[in-house]
Amino acid sequence: MKKALLLFVSFAALGALVGCRFCEDGDQDGAWDEGPPRDFGPPPAPDENDPSTTTSTPTTTMSTDDPTDCDVPLSVSGGEMSGDLGDARAFAAPAWLEQGTDYGDHSTVELESQDTAAGWAVHVMLELEGGIHHEALRPGAKLEITRGAPPAEGTPYIAVLGASGPVSGDWKYEGAAERAVIEVSDGADAGTLHIAFTATFLDDSCTPPRDDVVRGSFDVKL
Repeated sequence: MKKALLLFVSFAALGALVGCRFCEDGDQDGAWDEGPPRDFGPPPAPDENDPSTTTSTPTTTMSTDDPTDCDVPLSVSGGEMSGDLGDARAFAAPAWLEQGTDYGDHSTVELESQDTAAGWAVHVMLELEGGIHHEALRPGAKLEITRGAPPAEGTPYIAVLGASGPVSGDWKYEGAAERAVIEVSDGADAGTLHIAFTATFLDDSCTPPRDDVVRGSFDVKL
């Protein structure tokens, strides 16, 4: 589901051809000049138990590792969410799932809260263009985002994706927030940021369609 939620630019690793090495035997003038040629018969069959009698064929090695690939896990903590999303109404709980990845040119952070007794689960993912180290993501910043509209000058593109259902993985509602507000402050520990978000989703399964609002926050280590 998480990958299905990623509606924006995805990045793939580039293949790298490591190279190939060929070895060829060359003739040497005047070597083995021992008179008329003699017939020594067919060469003996190689002994599979004796590695010295076997030959190997040079191969070309292909590697898909990209030395510029620098995906780095983010340390995310203190996550919590509350609000309404789909059939999950008036929910409030700490996040049992807190994870993030910095891809260099963008970062993702995911939170998931659930209450199995009450029969709900909510999953939210933030995608931050420019990564968690973007200069706009500094304490005191307040970023307002509208889906489909270009971000303000100096503001990174930010997407908030959400899903809800009766249990984790059984998502009945999936969508991107129509609007979101991101507020940044100092985290609880040195070298961390505290990011709070308010995301408004349109639930058009209702008549008339309704706005569902999810609030959440987390600390992330820089």
